[in-house]
Amino acid sequence: MEQVRQTPIGEMRLVAPGVIVHRLMEGISVTAADANRVKEVTEELAAGEPSVVVVDMRGVAFANRDARDSFSEGAGGVEIGTALLTDKGFGETLAGLFKRFSEPARPVELFHSEAEAIAWAESLLAE
Repeated sequence: MEQVRQTPIGEMRLVAPGVIVHRLMEGISVTAADANRVKEVTEELAAGEPSVVVVDMRGVAFANRDARDSFSEGAGGVEIGTALLTDKGFGETLAGLFKRFSEPARPVELFHSEAEAIAWAESLLAE
């Protein structure tokens, strides 16, 4: 079941039907080009099926506005929700700003536990 793809900013895995975990590299700064490629890889892994992406952004250093705007659109109609896995410091602040100002067109929730983020993803898929 588990499929793995590299993105410009980390590694993406399909860990369960419809659940994709994207681990971002430590210290990464995310650009719009990165965001667009991530959306393409998400679409590849989703294979046309509704999916929820769990983004482990605990090590992110920065995401520019164009990247945040690109991510707000989600991936090609397959991404029905996003779980942002953050630390309780800068990552949580960055994730909160994304939710507040980018106005994503799908449910986006913040988590400090990967297990809780995946459980939320599975419950969203079950709705």
